[in-house]
Amino acid sequence: MKFSLTFILSLIIALISSCTSMPNDLKNDLDTKDSINNTFISNQLSKTNNIELLKALENGFKLIDLSDDEINIIINSIQNNEIKKSYIKKVENMLNNNKKMSLNKLQLSIVASERNKEIILETLLENNSFFSIVMNENDATFIEDNVLNSNLKFYCNSFIKEQENILEKKIFVDSDYKKTLIIYSDRFSKKVTELKLKYPSEIFLRVNDDNYESSIKKVLEIDESNLRGEIINKFINNRQIEHTPRIRQDIGKIYFLLDYDQGKSIAPLLKSYVVGIKIFSTSEIFHNADNIRDLADFEEILMPVSKDFILKTGNQKYDRLKQGIEKLVLSDFITIEKIYQNNLFKNDILLNTGLNSVSKNKCLTRDMGMWKIDLSEVIGRS
Repeated sequence: MKFSLTFILSLIIALISSCTSMPNDLKNDLDTKDSINNTFISNQLSKTNNIELLKALENGFKLIDLSDDEINIIINSIQNNEIKKSYIKKVENMLNNNKKMSLNKLQLSIVASERNKEIILETLLENNSFFSIVMNENDATFIEDNVLNSNLKFYCNSFIKEQENILEKKIFVDSDYKKTLIIYSDRFSKKVTELKLKYPSEIFLRVNDDNYESSIKKVLEIDESNLRGEIINKFINNRQIEHTPRIRQDIGKIYFLLDYDQGKSIAPLLKSYVVGIKIFSTSEIFHNADNIRDLADFEEILMPVSKDFILKTGNQKYDRLKQGIEKLVLSDFITIEKIYQNNLFKNDILLNTGLNSVSKNKCLTRDMGMWKIDLSEVIGRS
């Protein structure tokens, strides 16, 4: 099925309408931060105050079609020594790749849900791509509805599975002698079953909306600590002394397997009891948050996504952060498709999930590093 002009025009109207869905004050906060906060790009420049050049280079290494103005900005910057000599060949190669790509129509054939079709078309239109797209043919690439948990074409693992793999190594394989407390809800029971088989000596705590506070206090031995404080007070003639509950000492790390509704209640409670213990989670804990400010409940939690990726997610105009993440992941899929169709392998490429290089017929992994959530790094505060 080929899309009609009427369909595409309708989508453009929807795109324009959606621009009002992000609160203006939040958009302004996000805009105050450097949205081109990319070390790979800034390292290429002698000076980093040329915002137009930064943006042009970012678009070029993302394989977004460059305008004539952007091409001229980059060429002039080479002539004016704004780009370091050690990077000039890399930038010139990027310009040649972009020119080659602009001459060829991107041809896509996919099977996807209506929502994912809209996301793909949005991305193509926003990037001014020259494309032809056919839907629902027998030999088309199938894109599952649950994009973040599915193995998209070109990738070794799903977006979530890659996060889980990184955390498993960080938490369990590279572990010290202390135990890890895994706090999980029923939705993650399948994942927990796998972890129990591999790491049976760890502490697993299932929680729900009714019992999470009492369960956490029990597993951390908070009540026992409070009782010891009361006994001490009695022995010193009932004079009250300040007592801070001391949790059990055999827990070295905490791993959340929770969705947003549970996580936003449990994370602040737990952080009020534990000090100096690293807490980990995948991005699933905030997927259903309305906007990036809601990450305030998860400050200091470590997760295998980059600060820049979160910033890009917050800049998407959707009702939930999850929708923004889905768009970024599908946008990367389109970029890799461009690489395959134009034979642009083994070049530095800026994907939304970070710097990468694509090799033909070799599955791709995402490496977004680790970020300890700090809202001040992605939103300007007065």
